[in-house]
Amino acid sequence: MENYELPAETNVVMSQFITHRDAKYFPEPERFDPDRWRPNDPRNLSLPRFAYFPFGGGPRVCIGAGFR
Repeated sequence: MENYELPAETNVVMSQFITHRDAKYFPEPERFDPDRWRPNDPRNLSLPRFAYFPFGGGPRVCIGAGFR
């Protein structure tokens, strides 16, 4: 993972659509494979934080995050 320095109070926007289809993190990202999201799937053990973020993250996480 790369490190970046950002000025204080910088807004950062991340695209879930693009990140969740990045072959760097997800083999065959365009293939329908719902098993890849199971908590015990070995592919999930090496994912960096926020490589998968269906409900956002940080201080403005989605109110629906508790329903997964």
